[in-house]
Amino acid sequence: MTALADLQADFARYLLRDADGSAAQPLVRVAPGIDAAARMDVYRHAYRERLHETLCNDYPVLRRLMGDAAFAGLAYACIDAHRSASPNIRWYGGVLPDIAAGRQPWQAAPALAAMARFEWAIGLAFDAADAPALAVDALAQVPAADWAGLGFILQPALRQLALLHAVADWWLAVRDLDDAAVLPPPPGPLLAAERNWAIWRGEHGVRFRLLDPDEAAALQAVQDGGSFGALCDLLAAHAGAEGAAPRAAGLLRVWVDAGWISGLR
Repeated sequence: MTALADLQADFARYLLRDADGSAAQPLVRVAPGIDAAARMDVYRHAYRERLHETLCNDYPVLRRLMGDAAFAGLAYACIDAHRSASPNIRWYGGVLPDIAAGRQPWQAAPALAAMARFEWAIGLAFDAADAPALAVDALAQVPAADWAGLGFILQPALRQLALLHAVADWWLAVRDLDDAAVLPPPPGPLLAAERNWAIWRGEHGVRFRLLDPDEAAALQAVQDGGSFGALCDLLAAHAGAEGAAPRAAGLLRVWVDAGWISGLR
């Protein structure tokens, strides 16, 4: 490595890994009233604050629910445990739900991790790549003999998320609060079992809705590459042999109308 590359690497280690910056520090000019170490620390502090700002932008509802100070504690725990691994800081916040779920004191309030997962999925749906929506007429062009092996390509913006807490209503309530002084509502009650949500980007922004158990299973099968025939076999366990094909066709029409399918395979 060149001397400049060595210096840059040492300064990066100082910023990202709490190294002492011993190679870079002697080259920093001393200003009146502030020594070289303090001047370098400005950059380290600025880097941490930039990550904190990013997490605030990624999780505005979670921050509102927790309060600024409590959210800052979670954010800095995340920053201390994980440095940004991508040149694009947009993707840094994906580590926060795991911190909330796996560490105290946040682990004792599992609805916080559920909200973090939900809010991160909302952001991913918003930023996902565009893809054309399949027109319902395209299904009418498929020969009957080809239906059993027909596969479906889903929109990149579509996400399915299993949650134990009623965080969707919580998210909506907090998002729609106009008065900043109003205390946010408490998290939703623990549900008896996981409920599956579909989250996607529609024509007017990100949308979400609760999925019935058979629809959640069917959508997962399609996401895993299952064909229409496999979908019918799966739904037979829910709707019976005679009801499987009509239920599969009905779900398919709902998904097409919602814009969830972008192509056929």
